Amino acid sequence: MNIVLPEKFYFKGASRENFARVENGYLVIRGTVPFKKMMYDLAYKISGTTKCFYCGKTISKGKLTLDHMYPLDLGGPTIPDNMVPACSKCNSEKSNMTCAQYKEFHLIRDHKERRILKRNVNEYHETMRRKRIYELPKNWVTDIALSTVIVELFFKEKFKGTKYNNIKRFYENYGFLQKPIIVNKNHYLFNGFTEIVFAREIGLQKVPAIVLDNVKVIL
Repeated sequence: MNIVLPEKFYFKGASRENFARVENGYLVIRGTVPFKKMMYDLAYKISGTTKCFYCGKTISKGKLTLDHMYPLDLGGPTIPDNMVPACSKCNSEKSNMTCAQYKEFHLIRDHKERRILKRNVNEYHETMRRKRIYELPKNWVTDIALSTVIVELFFKEKFKGTKYNNIKRFYENYGFLQKPIIVNKNHYLFNGFTEIVFAREIGLQKVPAIVLDNVKVIL
């Protein structure tokens, strides 16, 4: 998939040699930059920083958050296409609902009906997990060979811990990874290091991935 990009964008890394910028419709990354923070900056650049996507209210500077339209615990990625500005009330209230589910919830004023909708949403999420289906657009996710993933190893990264155990527990319960990894078309890994560690340990040949075709990496 091609992520949404502004015409101009520059993100500074830890040194002059490390940066990212938009060039001819591509996000070009030179060296190592913090991917998640860069995606947040991109999303703010595209969506603005003052108006809530859900309720439409204008929020004072610094009070707006970014919400994942497809929640993280449903496999939603941290990319501009999946993030919209939201006030803290809407972000908290939406919780693990998708954007479409929350819009339906937002139209309901009766508290009992809202509780029923939340219960139905949670039951639906569980059904989808049992079916091993990501609640994401179908064209976002594809399976790629684990052996093709290019991993830049950071020794500060903990191989095992709470995150690893959560991935393992989810896989034992449902039989698939809770979220796709994020790579570019050359399969350079941006997000999902712990998932890769787990997948290699249990001998998976393929992993679900969101492939960003318009992102280039220059090491």
